[in-house]
Amino acid sequence: MRLCSQARCHSMAFCGITRSAPRTTYGHVGYRFPRVMYYSPMRFQPALRWLTGAITTIMTILGFSLSGTALAAANTFCSSGTTTYSGANGGQWGTGDNWTNGQPSAQCAAVIPTNSTVTLSTVTQAGSYGNGAAGAAGGLTISPGATLIVAGVASDVQGNGSNATTLFVGAQGLMIDSGATLDLEATGNTQAGSPAGYRPGGSANLTVDSGASGPAKLINEGKIVTSSSDPAWGESINVGGTVTNAGSITDQSGLLTLQGQQVPYIFDNKGTFTIRAGGSFTMLAGNGSFFTNTGKFVNLGTAKLQQSMYWYQNGGTVTGNPLEFTGGETLKDSSGAGKFEITNCATTGLIGAVPVNQTITVLGGCSGTTLYLGGSTSKAPVVNHGTIVLDAPAGGSDAIIAGAELVNHGTLDANVGAARSLANQLLVPLANESSATVNLSGGELEQTTGSATTNAGTVNVVAGATWLVQSGSFTNRGTLALQIVGRTKFGSLNLTAGGKFNAGGKLAVRLASGYKPAAKTEFPIVAMNGGSPHGTFATVTGGFRADYAKETAKTPYLGVIY
Repeated sequence: MRLCSQARCHSMAFCGITRSAPRTTYGHVGYRFPRVMYYSPMRFQPALRWLTGAITTIMTILGFSLSGTALAAANTFCSSGTTTYSGANGGQWGTGDNWTNGQPSAQCAAVIPTNSTVTLSTVTQAGSYGNGAAGAAGGLTISPGATLIVAGVASDVQGNGSNATTLFVGAQGLMIDSGATLDLEATGNTQAGSPAGYRPGGSANLTVDSGASGPAKLINEGKIVTSSSDPAWGESINVGGTVTNAGSITDQSGLLTLQGQQVPYIFDNKGTFTIRAGGSFTMLAGNGSFFTNTGKFVNLGTAKLQQSMYWYQNGGTVTGNPLEFTGGETLKDSSGAGKFEITNCATTGLIGAVPVNQTITVLGGCSGTTLYLGGSTSKAPVVNHGTIVLDAPAGGSDAIIAGAELVNHGTLDANVGAARSLANQLLVPLANESSATVNLSGGELEQTTGSATTNAGTVNVVAGATWLVQSGSFTNRGTLALQIVGRTKFGSLNLTAGGKFNAGGKLAVRLASGYKPAAKTEFPIVAMNGGSPHGTFATVTGGFRADYAKETAKTPYLGVIY
C-alpha cells in the first residue's frame, strides 16, 4: 500500500475508507461500517473528521441531531418489504413522508419510480465539519427515466474540513435500469484564511454490500455520472461482488475510486467507461479482483490500477491516454486494441497474447520497472502481435522484461533517453519471428541471464546503441541492420562472459547523417570481451564486406570494411 501524500489525503474517499468491518445494526438501519486505515501516522485530524462524520451519519439516520435533540419531523423507517419514492421531483431521500412505506432501511428494498428525481445530501451545520449523511436500503432499483443524486456538500470551516454523503445498498444489490441515472457529486469550497493547499469539501460515495453470505450485485444498464467541483475531493464506489456495466459510466471531473471491501470483486465492462479530460480513476483495495473489458474504456484523463488485481482485455478497447499499472497487477491479454503503461517501480504480470493495435510501455523508474511474462504457475511463452516498448527515461531507471519466453510477431522497441548508466534489460529468451522487428534506438539492451535470442526477422541497432550478450547467445537468421554515422559511432553487439554470436542471414549496414567513410575504413561491429562469434553472414549489404580475420587478433572483434 503506497503512502498517501498530504494532498492526496484531502480526499477521504481515497485515503480513508479501504475496507469494511463486520455488519453493525443501528435501530432499523443495518449497514457495513467503514473501517479506516490512514497511511500517514502524522495526520490525526482526518481520523477525527471521519469519526465526527460517522457519528453524525448514524444519529441523522436514527432521527437525532448532533445535540441529541429529536428532529422536528422524525422519520418512519421501512422495516420490511418494499418502499417506493412518492414525493415531488428533487425531494430528499431522508424524508420519510416521501416514501410509500417509510424511509428506506437495510431491512427494506427501495424503488425510485420512472421519471422521479431524488437527492441524498449532507445538511451542513454552520461553523462545523465532519457532517455526514447516509442513505441505506436492503436493495435499490432506479427505474427508467429516474435520477438519484448523491451530493457531497462542503463545510464552511477553514482548513480541510471533511463531509461525506454515502449511499449504502444491502444484499439485494443495486439495479440501474436503462434510461436511469445515478449521479455522484462531490464538491469543494475555498475558505478565506485557510492555509495554502487546504480547503473544505464533501465526498459522494456508494457502498454496495460485500455480503457475509454472498456479495451483492451492482448492475448498470443506464448511466452513472461522477463529478467534483474540486479535484481534492472525489467520489468512490465500494463493492465486494460483481459490477456489470452494460450502460455508461462517466467520470466528468475529480477522482473516482473503485475499491473493494473484504472480498475480491469483478467489474465486467460491457458498455462504455469514460474518464473526461481533467478527471481521474483509480481501482484499488481489491487483491485478486478482475476488471474484464469487453466494451469501451475511454481515458481522456488519468486511469490507474493499484495492488494485486487483474485487467482482462477480452475484446474491448482502451483509447485515449494509457491505462497505468502501478504495482502488483496482471494484464491478462487476448484481444482488443489498447494502450497500457507499466510505471512506478513496479512489477506487472503479462499473461496470454498481445494483439495487433495494442501497445504496452514499460517506463523505468526507481531501481527498475519490470514486465513479468507468465504467471506464478504458468511458464507458457507470451506472444506479441502488437508493440512492447522498453523505455529508460532521463531521471528514471531501467525497463525490464523477465519471466517466460517472448515470441515476437510484432514490434519490440528499446530506448534509453539518458546517460549510459541506464539500460533496458531483456532477461528472457526471445524468438523474433520472420514478420517481427526489434528496434534498439538508443543506449544499451542487456541480455544478461544466459538466455538465447534467435532473430528470423529484423533487428535494427542505431548508431551509438549496443546489444549486450552476457553468457547467452544471439543467433542471426534474418536481418541484422546496423547504422553508422561516424568513425566511432555505430550500432554494435558486445559479447561478454562467454556470450556467443552466431552469424548468418543478412548483415545490412547503413550509413546515415551524411557520413561517408574513406575506403577500407573498418568498424568493429561485434566486440569480443570474453565472448566469441561463430559462422559467417550469407550476405553483407551497404557497400561493406565482413572481416572475420580479426576474431583471433589480440583485441578480437568481428568487423566490417567499407
